[in-house]
Amino acid sequence: MPMSTDISQESGGSESSEDADKSVNAVDVRLTVRQRQILRLMKQGLVNKEIARELDISLGTVKQHIVALFKKLNVKNRTMAVACSDHLLEETGPLAEQRPVPVKKLDAIHARRPSVTLSFRLETENIQDYRTFHRVLSAASFDCNAHFISHSHGNGDLVFGIHRSSEHDLRIALIQSGMIFDQLRTELGEGIALYGGMSAGYISVSQNRYGGWSGDAIARSVIEKARSLLEKTEKNSLSFNSDAQGIMNAYDTGIDGQSVNTLAFSDIDQLMFWDMGFDSELTGREKEKNIIFQLMDSNSPHRICLLEGEGGMGKSRLCREAGRHALKAGISLSFYKMLPGAVWDSIHCRLVDAGMECMFETIRAASENEQPHLVIMDDVHLLSAVRREQLNQLLQEALPGTCFLLSGRQSSKDVLQEHSGLRNIHLSRMTESEAMALIEHLVPGYRNTQPVIEKSRCVPLFIREIVRESPDVISMALVLTVAARLDRMRVDWKLLYALALGQSSVDELPGVLNDSRELASQSLQRAISLGVLCEKGGYISYRSPLVKEVVAFLFSDQLKPE
Repeated sequence: MPMSTDISQESGGSESSEDADKSVNAVDVRLTVRQRQILRLMKQGLVNKEIARELDISLGTVKQHIVALFKKLNVKNRTMAVACSDHLLEETGPLAEQRPVPVKKLDAIHARRPSVTLSFRLETENIQDYRTFHRVLSAASFDCNAHFISHSHGNGDLVFGIHRSSEHDLRIALIQSGMIFDQLRTELGEGIALYGGMSAGYISVSQNRYGGWSGDAIARSVIEKARSLLEKTEKNSLSFNSDAQGIMNAYDTGIDGQSVNTLAFSDIDQLMFWDMGFDSELTGREKEKNIIFQLMDSNSPHRICLLEGEGGMGKSRLCREAGRHALKAGISLSFYKMLPGAVWDSIHCRLVDAGMECMFETIRAASENEQPHLVIMDDVHLLSAVRREQLNQLLQEALPGTCFLLSGRQSSKDVLQEHSGLRNIHLSRMTESEAMALIEHLVPGYRNTQPVIEKSRCVPLFIREIVRESPDVISMALVLTVAARLDRMRVDWKLLYALALGQSSVDELPGVLNDSRELASQSLQRAISLGVLCEKGGYISYRSPLVKEVVAFLFSDQLKPE
């Protein structure tokens, strides 16, 4: 008679002595960490729904784990499984749950870090041209906090993302490549021959415990990839490797909805146009979209909308949807993208001269016509304190017919003061039904959606990247997004690494980290308060399986346990 694996039964059944004899010997079984957690909760009498809620996973995932658990134990029901649990849940011996071993007591940790590199070659026989080339690249590295490498006359590299990973690295590199070409053409003449390559890849850095770079970096691989592109690049053009194209696709950077292999320097700015043609029909976020559309109604009591949420939630996507709606309704549009230390005019594809003052004057001039006008400012959390004050002064002014859509991370609510007519929209994770609809929209007929939902935690960007890749591959865009978020949070990377090896109890943590109990507790409580880790039943684990996977990847073979 075949063994039953019916896990819908919550109460279990009786166990005969014959069935008990057929169950496997506990010493022959090795359970995964998750299976041990579920078995422990089953022993406590929790039903499937309660287990799902306790472990913050879906009901379907619980059932899948229980099926696997029953097969490993060769049992038919919950009662039989619990009967085997005493030996399996012992905390010592070969069957004990995998635990992290103490890690080296270091404040600087060697880790991978996503990086973008620009390589250039200037063809000239004039030594003064080489001097100009070196000076222009050196100034660019200073302006954008990149690392400049001059390896021979007329050859140089700019490495971005060494100090701190950022999803803005690629956009800044694109803008800088165009500016470098324009500057060299201005100083050396229209006949220059400049070749460029952009690569994305992983570098090895000596990382501070609480984020950022501490001094040493090995970027040979990603630099060589960028340099190799120079051999097949056309004159006065920039070529991209596949990883750079992948990040561009993830962040909706392209021309007419297409990724590019090579592009003339003179056309680079077009990659930063606000409506690049990547967007398909918006799936989910209907409620938020309708609220934003109402902002543009002349009868709306609101004229300012703050759209805030963490990275990957779809803020920029909603901004573009609002821009298209405005143009269809005959409303004039201004669209600005905030960058670290700069403002990008996403309609005219250029940096805004003289900082934000020029942008504010343009907005004021448009309002003098008293015609409907929508001003979109994306990533306002990047504004400095001075710029935030200037923005608040502008919003206090009476600008006839003008409404504002501002978007940024959760900290963006600190950007604005209290204004009459202000409407806040918080973008959180999608519901499971919305996430499933998005998966179906991206890949019709996609199978095995439940693991995607659990891994992505219903974050739109994560869903998109997971379904684009094979299940065992983490895209560089995902690694970049997660690493940048953890850097901003200033969580303890040493703690994150230790827990990527396995679970730890609260009591064991100081020994695992080789830290005082006070310091270990401070690091843990911060990570829990930020939603990175969670504590249940005295044990600490990652709240998101994707974050754990990314951290394990970043530290793989870099930090050796003692």
